[in-house]
Amino acid sequence: MFGKLSVLAELQRELVVANIREGLAVARCRKGGRPPETHPRAGPARPTPP
Repeated sequence: MFGKLSVLAELQRELVVANIREGLAVARCRKGGRPPETHPRAGPARPTPP
């Protein structure tokens, strides 16, 4: 029983990894990316060290 479950879990993991790699490849082919923050009061994400 556990052998069958482990085979299914491994198959599911392989499908997830394949989908992630395919999505990353598509994202690399697209131009652009995340748009810059345009909010007028937006400051730096982290304070700069002195």
